[in-house]
Amino acid sequence: MKRNIATIVEHYLVAALWSNNIDDKSVKVDVASEAILNAILQVQCFLGAALPLLTEEWTDEQIGHDLWLTRQGHGAGFWDRGLPNGDKLTELCKMIEFHGEVYTGDDEIVHIDGSEAPLDLFANYELLPQEIQDVLKECEEFEDTYEDCDKLVAKLEAVGYTCDYYLDASPFHLRINEKPIFEGFDEPPMLSS
Repeated sequence: MKRNIATIVEHYLVAALWSNNIDDKSVKVDVASEAILNAILQVQCFLGAALPLLTEEWTDEQIGHDLWLTRQGHGAGFWDRGLPNGDKLTELCKMIEFHGEVYTGDDEIVHIDGSEAPLDLFANYELLPQEIQDVLKECEEFEDTYEDCDKLVAKLEAVGYTCDYYLDASPFHLRINEKPIFEGFDEPPMLSS
């Protein structure tokens, strides 16, 4: 089932605001761009492993809310809805717990402080769908060169995933390859390629 990443990210941020008593703010206008970009990356990486577990019973709004609440360790989350795979989704979230802070800065913009890395799907490739695992196995013999990194990205993009790579040609941030487009924006804030 295709998911609307923009909706998931929006509700992830709504839950962040609501659970921190900042529910009178607008996600689209008052949240720092860095926080939005981090939320997008967190959702993309989480979905990279979670998509096979998210049956049609799960709405995009529920996924966004429960991802935030479960990562934060709130008393609600994936496990308590009685929907399929709630416990497995909760286990994924335990791999990416959030221990930062959500606050309104002097600039009147909401910031989410905490640089927790998103779910590392290269280190946890067994969580990926078999098709993606096969691509990674096929590329195991690649050298750490830009050319091989470009080949890896091309192979991943052919199956709906992507990654970035460092200057030393080490790949990172394996995730689904979909940029959310938020209502009222042509592209997410500060996201262009």
